[in-house]
Formats: sequence, structure tokens, C-alpha cells
Amino acid sequence: MPAKLKKLIDANSAIDWMQLDVPEPPPFRSEGFSSEIVEEMPDDSSLWWPQEKVEKHLRMMSPAHLELVNYLKIVTKSAIEHFSVDAALLASVPKSGRMILPGA
Repeated sequence: MPAKLKKLIDANSAIDWMQLDVPEPPPFRSEGFSSEIVEEMPDDSSLWWPQEKVEKHLRMMSPAHLELVNYLKIVTKSAIEHFSVDAALLASVPKSGRMILPGA
């Protein structure tokens, strides 16, 4: 247990703390994604949503969520254009801006 957490628990003994045995997280990955994380998916894969479904989903979003999506599109495009990005990551970004969501 980290020292700061132990100090916090000790300082708040009136709280009925529940401690779980949680494994250590994997080491921090300081380099781009690899094929073990991101699989290549062709632009014509049936897993991609059609553009009409993407647009319908975007229209249903709250203004705050839509603003975040638009921001992430800009940041992602900028990162791809200005930085060296792993080939597997580049292959996973659709050229048309389509979305893919689990269970679609």
C-alpha cells in the first residue's frame, strides 16, 4: 500500500475502510500502440458504422459531448499529421471519420 494512502487511512480511522487486493497495473507504455493492442481493420469492414448512423448518433449527443468529439477529431488529426505514429494506430483510424462502437 502506498505510504500516502496508508497515512490517509490511519488519519481517518472512524471510516469503515474496505481494502481490496488489487494487482499492480501493467507497466506504463511510453511508445505507440502495437498490433497486440490495435488490430488493422480495412475501410470496407462491416464493423464500421455507415455514415448515416454516425450522423444520427452525433445529432443525439448533448452539446458538451459533441464538442468533445469534435475536439478529439482535431487532436487526433493533428497528432497523425505532426507526430510519428505507430503504423498499427494509423491503420485503425478510418479515412472517412466513421465511428466504430462495440456491439454495433
